[in-house]
Parts: sequence; C-alpha cells; structure tokens
Amino acid sequence: MDFTWSAEQDAYRMDVRKWLEANRPQSLARGEDAEAGGDDAVWQRLKAWHKKLYHAGWAGLTWPKEYGGRGATFIEQVIFQQELGRLNLPMGCNVLGVIMTGPAIMQWGTDEQKKRYLNPILAGDERSRAQAPTSRRSNARPSSRATSLSSTARRSGPRSRIAPTSCSCSCAPIPTCPSTRA
Repeated sequence: MDFTWSAEQDAYRMDVRKWLEANRPQSLARGEDAEAGGDDAVWQRLKAWHKKLYHAGWAGLTWPKEYGGRGATFIEQVIFQQELGRLNLPMGCNVLGVIMTGPAIMQWGTDEQKKRYLNPILAGDERSRAQAPTSRRSNARPSSRATSLSSTARRSGPRSRIAPTSCSCSCAPIPTCPSTRA
C-alpha cells in the first residue's frame, strides 16, 4: 500500500493549514489562558470558533452540498482532522450533531425534518441538551460527554416514533433530552 499523499491532497492540506493558522482562536483549553474567564467564557469562544468554521465552509466537510456541506471526500476530512490536531484545535461546539445527528436525519429524516434541523445543526445553533454546558456543578465544562441515554419507541402507523426518556451527562443530570436551541 502507498500511503503518500497526492499532489492535490498536499495542496489541500496547505490550504487547510493556511486557513487554520490564520483563523485559529484564542486558546480553548481550560487552564492554558489566564484571561479565559472560566467555563462560560471558554464555551462562548468555542461557539464563536464553530461559527467561524461554519461560515468558512469547514463545518460538515463531508456533508452533501445540498445540505450545506462541501461534499468533501473522506481523505479530505482526514486531512482536515489531522491539521486540527496539529494545532490542538477542536472541531467546534456541535460535534455530535455534525457527525451523528445530521447524517442520520439526511438518511432517514423527512423533508420537513431536513429543512428544520440540518442547517441549524451544521451552524451549531441546534444541539441536544447532552451537549449543552451547564454551570450547575463545579466540574461543568464544554467538553462534558453524555454518560447515560435512554429512549422509547412507539408505533405510529407504519412508522415508529423514538422519544428520549432520560439523559445525563458528566456535567449534570437532565430529566429529558428534547432538542434545544443554543
């Protein structure tokens, strides 16, 4: 197997690198910036970083163009992720929405659901509560992850409707997980 990059892939990497270096945000890691202002300030910077990625077309790289993505290849996504990692930069504030929820809606959602949710997910405006930070506990942070999810499915004619029944994350327990605006 030949793992060398093509000339086109090297050129793409240089474009990604140039953009990321020119647009990288102030540190987003806790404890690295004395003027970070705590979790809320870090979360606001993370949201601003997501918006910058979105407006420049870097959010949802592999999403089809019809849904706001670039229609990029898997290899282009890998290169982009490598360059984010090289600079220790996050993907944005709505990673689960972009890599899981959005593609699921593209595949199985109705036209109405696609119209309602896909652009807000890609823009970072629509997230599940499991991804939203909270200051209710001292250990709350934007990187908190869901630790427990449960749902029920109810038959509705020929289709089933899946509804979340409980959700908790490492930042706080949440009794239900309806989608919420950022």
